[in-house]
Amino acid sequence: MARVTVHIGYPKAMSTSLQNGFFNAHPDIQHMGVGEGSRIDYASEDIEFIFEVLLKYARRDVFDERKEAARRAINDRLDAWKLNVFSSEHLSMNFSLQGIDPVEKFERLRFLLTGHEVTIVAITRDKDSFLRSIYGEFVRMGYCESFDFFQRMLVALEDRSFYRDLDYARKEAMARAYFDRVRFVSFESLTALSEEHLPRRLCQLFEVSETVDLELPNAYPGLSPDEVDRLRRDNRDSHREMSRGIMEPFERHRNRTVLSPHFSEPEVFENVLEKRAALERLARRR
Repeated sequence: MARVTVHIGYPKAMSTSLQNGFFNAHPDIQHMGVGEGSRIDYASEDIEFIFEVLLKYARRDVFDERKEAARRAINDRLDAWKLNVFSSEHLSMNFSLQGIDPVEKFERLRFLLTGHEVTIVAITRDKDSFLRSIYGEFVRMGYCESFDFFQRMLVALEDRSFYRDLDYARKEAMARAYFDRVRFVSFESLTALSEEHLPRRLCQLFEVSETVDLELPNAYPGLSPDEVDRLRRDNRDSHREMSRGIMEPFERHRNRTVLSPHFSEPEVFENVLEKRAALERLARRR
């Protein structure tokens, strides 16, 4: 039996700093990823496939075909003498409207780690502060809608968005249904600590020997509100990877039953109106 801790996030709550400045650096920890080496690396390609595919997007029949091999890949990598740490914010929430059900993530994770002493750790963040911060990250990656629009879309599509994952009591209860050892700690309680006391608190949280000889830089400092707004406007003119699609359903107008209480009719049918206008311009050029 090995000791395993799965840090499930949340994003914008010290995750990258932990991955690169704590899990990688502490002598009592074998860090399996993400953030093992570079910010996107794992301990092996097999481990990367497990956390980036099987625990994020893979349909059930694909998981069932791969699950035994995946469990062997994990067991082959576990260190019997160190704390084995896996870290993925995608286990706390889906960043896009794609992704497997959150309950199934815990179900699959429990199967893969059967036979080991498993602890789930989550660092939560004040909901309003989190939404502002994650919105800024979406804008960095190409999102072009306003913060108000972003919030309304999250609430309207709560059946598939990460909005319900911000009910931390619900998420903790969900984790406890599958694992005996679950720890939820607030981001604010950690950031209130001094530079000397923060590493010690983290060592206590993850149950490793105490040390203050660790650096935890802010890997992704946030943009100012003005910078976010200027970048968002630029994104409208130069579409990049996320653009609007990351937070919107395919065929927005066919989701009108859930969108109409939160959006005006022109907003709901915006894509249809844009399509019609494009076809009219095409017809005029013939």
